Amino acid sequence: MHGVLLSSLPVGAGPSTPAEMIDLMPVRLREWVPLAWDELPSFMGDLVILTDDGELTEDAFEAGMNYLEALNGDDRYFDLGGTWLPA
Repeated sequence: MHGVLLSSLPVGAGPSTPAEMIDLMPVRLREWVPLAWDELPSFMGDLVILTDDGELTEDAFEAGMNYLEALNGDDRYFDLGGTWLPA
């Protein structure tokens, strides 16, 4: 996931290693992901992925479930992203 994150950011932005990214996950996204947060919904910048104990937060779980729901097509099968996810 580190590479996916970096591919979405300007060159040289974001955590430089996967370990650094993991260390930042208990911090609100707006504090370590350099995006134009004033142009995005505030809840996105306030998202914390992991608790200090390394557990997935309820908000992160809900965001993931919303994404999973978006992948569920009208035919009730999942779009596995083969044509649009990075290899």
